[in-house]
Amino acid sequence: MQSKTIISKEAIKPSQPTPRERTLSKSLLDQFSPHIFVRVILFYLPAGRQNPNPTDTTSIKLLKTSLSKTLSHYYPFAGKVNKEGQIECTDDGVELLEARFSSRLVDVLEHPRIEEISKLFPISGDEALKGSGIDSLVVIQITRFDCGGMAIGACFSHKIVDASSIATFMNDWASITCNPNHGPIPQFSGASFFPPFDSMTISPKSMPPSEECRTRRLVFNVSKIDALRNNNVLRALHPTRFETIAALICKTILGGSTATSGSTRPRAVNIIVNLRTKMAPPLSENQIGNFATHNLVNVTACETDLYSLVRLLKDGMAKFHEKFGQQLDSAYERSSEIHNSYKELEQLLGNKNAEIFPFYNVDFGFGKPVWASVFPNPTRNCIFMCDTRDGKGIEAWVSLDDPDVAVFENDHELLSFASTNPSPLGTL
Repeated sequence: MQSKTIISKEAIKPSQPTPRERTLSKSLLDQFSPHIFVRVILFYLPAGRQNPNPTDTTSIKLLKTSLSKTLSHYYPFAGKVNKEGQIECTDDGVELLEARFSSRLVDVLEHPRIEEISKLFPISGDEALKGSGIDSLVVIQITRFDCGGMAIGACFSHKIVDASSIATFMNDWASITCNPNHGPIPQFSGASFFPPFDSMTISPKSMPPSEECRTRRLVFNVSKIDALRNNNVLRALHPTRFETIAALICKTILGGSTATSGSTRPRAVNIIVNLRTKMAPPLSENQIGNFATHNLVNVTACETDLYSLVRLLKDGMAKFHEKFGQQLDSAYERSSEIHNSYKELEQLLGNKNAEIFPFYNVDFGFGKPVWASVFPNPTRNCIFMCDTRDGKGIEAWVSLDDPDVAVFENDHELLSFASTNPSPLGTL
């Protein structure tokens, strides 16, 4: 069992004072977002002949300096959440911990274990779900390994960002580390696109209990995905890799849940959609905040085969694109659409979450990460999907109740296409 030692803990403040606007205007999507933390992990191998050592003293100091410069552009990240749930731009800073891990990075990645990787974050999964007692909106841990490798475990309050915003921030931080003159232009104008509702009839949904929740990691390489997409059953639908793997996982979960509970009640697959690319005209990825919403796809007991699930996912996304791809008359009309979708979420069983998040371009000057992932919090009935390092495969984190896990991890069809928790070093 490897141990972690905290070497230092400090607040990294913006290098320039915050503008006069001391309170960030909330959007409707910010209102719906709970104060939980999204956790992202990036692993960097020891220095090669062409790259500097990521864990020498100079590099760590440079990361802190560049983070301070980045926060001068992302100044709300250095603020706090007040009692009214608003973001106050206080310049208190981002909490940064420096830690030492008593192991070589290659040993951790050869057989990745959730319990060990969790130590590379400044807050635990349960703490991330509760959100209470954590003052900072962003908490980062830089961990050095005995071999010279490094991991960056970053935790971001969902109250202020979605996963796309996290990716943009991390890439801007990396760019400033390599080029101090890089000037990112993040925009915090979500409220102008999705104005908040003064009278909220729906509060941010709390996370389901996690005591009986277990998480499994699956990796689907491109050859397996293509074989499934092009088989006789799915070929005519022309599914994307996301639709293909999401349908396969949902089929397995729905079948396992029916087997363990005996219930055949209708379900709903809840897909998280990035609205930036669905608006007309599309929004820039520099729009920082919460721009993701729910797209619910209803599933009946007779629609749990692979073909039906792929068709349902495709039809559901097509309808969503049609709704948000048209130019709505006003920002308030957009907010009304979102508000109504959350009312529907209250009434239906939104039990599957999936989206692909790219983080493999975050290069601080010592190479791209050997492994990058959105690390799941222990929330039952959730799927988190990420790109593999080559950008062609899919890594899926699946969290289920204990009884469903036993059925899920013994499904022969699923295992014929997926590798169970393989080493991220396997394709180097």
